[in-house]
Amino acid sequence: MTTLSDADIQTRMAAGELVRNGSAAQLGPACYELRMGNVYYDLTEGDKRIDAATKGTVLIKPGHRVVLITLEELAIPHNVIARVASKGSLFSIGLSPVSTYADPGFSGNLGIVTQNLSDKFIELPIGEPIAKIDFSLLSSAASNPYRG
Repeated sequence: MTTLSDADIQTRMAAGELVRNGSAAQLGPACYELRMGNVYYDLTEGDKRIDAATKGTVLIKPGHRVVLITLEELAIPHNVIARVASKGSLFSIGLSPVSTYADPGFSGNLGIVTQNLSDKFIELPIGEPIAKIDFSLLSSAASNPYRG
């Protein structure tokens, strides 16, 4: 597998692949920094959907497990796999590390599960970078891509 560089990611973004409604400012050397959208789910409170648009921030209570929905939409081609990792700065304030992936063929906003391990309320502004995603080329296109 070959990991895509920032130039490769930017070229594919311009073609409508990998990251839609993204920003070149979020590109890293070999990744894209996904940002917090305006919706999240509190799994500790019975999968409660919370619209954060009115307040402009996401509030994660101590001990709560949440699904953060990304601002960006993904459009993963059949010959690419995407891996998601948390940002170290979020771990340092008490959010548990996240590691997940998006299969070839995945399209849409990504939900990132995390938990507030601290004893403090954590606020994340909408648009704040919450995870890094990198993209690797497969040796051939997946014969059974994601169809969620």
